Amino acid sequence: MGFVNAHFVAYTTDLGATAVQGAGALARRVAGLSEV
Repeated sequence: MGFVNAHFVAYTTDLGATAVQGAGALARRVAGLSEV
């Protein structure tokens, strides 16, 4: 159970990091468009 829990935490952390990167990229894209 401990192994599964640790794996789940690692998975959600990785998922969260990906979401943050995606949001950052989207924000930069929107900022770039608004500058034009």
